[in-house]
Amino acid sequence: MRIYLDNSVIGRLLDIDRGIQSLNRMLEEDMAVLPDLFKACVQKDIQFCASDDAGAEIEKLRHRRPELTDALMAKLQSFTLVPIRHATRYNDGHHYGMGATYAGNSPRKVDLLAQELNDFLLRKTRITKDAKREAIKWDAYHLAVCKDTGCDIFLTCDYASIWKYREPLKLFGIEVKRPLELSKELQNTDSSALP
Repeated sequence: MRIYLDNSVIGRLLDIDRGIQSLNRMLEEDMAVLPDLFKACVQKDIQFCASDDAGAEIEKLRHRRPELTDALMAKLQSFTLVPIRHATRYNDGHHYGMGATYAGNSPRKVDLLAQELNDFLLRKTRITKDAKREAIKWDAYHLAVCKDTGCDIFLTCDYASIWKYREPLKLFGIEVKRPLELSKELQNTDSSALP
């Protein structure tokens, strides 16, 4: 099994390390299971995947929050991640001209799927603010890379713009789960394997 880590999950791991608690019930539940979930996945040889661009996305915070950026980068590097890198041609001053070392099937295919997912999510969420629309573009890119590289699950704590649309995202062949859902699924697998 391969699990694609959304940046929202990496951020929650940092929150746990820093002792930050959430007032959101779903987020509190997910943060409670994350440490044990990652241990269980390591014991079961479940592979964690993320785009190399996850680091580049985190770096965008450096000018505002350098200490947070350093901590997130350290957390990202603490996992064994499959190098997945692709130069999406969004001219936002970030991806443009990065080069195209990519471990998936086809950079063009990922661009097309990312655009289709972006359009789908924008229609569903009806977001109008530019910053939020930019975040949706990133979400769509990560979902496309997850699909193209054959990951089984897209693990997220982004409830509003990804997890909420988990059922229609199945039409794209993408299985979206919260950490709590994956934790329960792994526990049920363990108990059903008992004689």
